[in-house]
Amino acid sequence: MSENQEGSTPAVEESLIPQDFRLEVDIKGLPYIFEGNVPNDPTDFKWTVSVPNWEEQKAKAEEVLTQGKINPNWVRELPAHDLGEGRVGALKVTKVDPADGGKSLGIDMVETATVYLPKELGYYNAEGIGSFLLDNLCAFADIKKWRIYLQPVDKGGNLTQDKIYNWYKKRGFQPAFKFPKESRDNFGEMQRRPTEPDVTQAIAKVIK
Repeated sequence: MSENQEGSTPAVEESLIPQDFRLEVDIKGLPYIFEGNVPNDPTDFKWTVSVPNWEEQKAKAEEVLTQGKINPNWVRELPAHDLGEGRVGALKVTKVDPADGGKSLGIDMVETATVYLPKELGYYNAEGIGSFLLDNLCAFADIKKWRIYLQPVDKGGNLTQDKIYNWYKKRGFQPAFKFPKESRDNFGEMQRRPTEPDVTQAIAKVIK
């Protein structure tokens, strides 16, 4: 790194700066906006999925709220989860530091919310958003050759324990006992090792 002039802000190596992205994507036949950033080394980050026409949907969504067709307290809490106001999916990731030093990420939360949207425009109860986020994270970790850790718990309460476990397992996550002891971490009871990346996932367009 080059020396800076006295009083100037220290330079940051370009390789350490997360890369922001915003992509137009298709999930089960519906258009969405997928955005966030991709770090060059494991760190905390988040990705979101939003409808592309929130301004068109906003008035009708507020009408549903005022008519008492949906719990207003639930809607008010959505922004705290990076949802609501057009956002329908959020993935929160944190850095994990296993004892063996392997570069690793941990999934804090995969959340979706579409029932606050009006039924007329096709996004109400839309499916596939959580799977889209998880599949893209797996592709990203595979490209970077990083592990992923998680707790197989559906905090939203929509899936049984068996279903959430199988949802992760079919994407390559395995219980911790199948891996060397030094690679286990209290962050998660399941982990996933990198494999051949699925370059058809949207995130592959972002990685340099």
